[in-house]
Amino acid sequence: MQIKRFILGNYETNCYLISHKNEAIIVDPGYESEELLNFIKDENLNLKYIFITHGHFDHVGGVNQLKKLYPNAIVLVHEKDNIWLEKNDYNLTGQKIHFDEAITTEKSIFLNELEFKIIFTPGHSAGGMSLLVDDYIFVGDTLFNFSIGRTDFPFGDYNTLEKSVRKLYELPNNTIVYPGHGEKTSIGFEKRHNYFFKG
Repeated sequence: MQIKRFILGNYETNCYLISHKNEAIIVDPGYESEELLNFIKDENLNLKYIFITHGHFDHVGGVNQLKKLYPNAIVLVHEKDNIWLEKNDYNLTGQKIHFDEAITTEKSIFLNELEFKIIFTPGHSAGGMSLLVDDYIFVGDTLFNFSIGRTDFPFGDYNTLEKSVRKLYELPNNTIVYPGHGEKTSIGFEKRHNYFFKG
């Protein structure tokens, strides 16, 4: 398995491309990126899924371009975050964002035999999701190095976010956390050092 990070846009959103045996998942393509497209092409990857951890504009702005170029890729979003993808006052991208499946229950998706578990982690948004594979978890804006996601946006909730972070803290300490912004961290490190929630 290979994990490659692309830092995209003015908000420096982390977009991750996870590949295994020529199949790939993209997590949070927040902005259109020629670098990302070139990497997919150069590595001859079959883009199977586009996983949206939450619907905020800086995590979904590149979805439509990818879907146009890779129409067989399945765009996954939690049903409670669909509101951010419609063309309305919540959506700051200026376009309706395409999705294929509104997730309603935690489940697994696969790249060949490699299992990715979808875990619900709301609080930063009502439909926040994380993606766990082996000892790696992609958490969007739920948990950061030393910090947590904001809860002052519409549909955010601090108490809900705390429950989600506590849920993540149940993972093994050596689990590597890939956040939506900033550098990666680990569950064990955040349990000891996070400014908001200690484990």
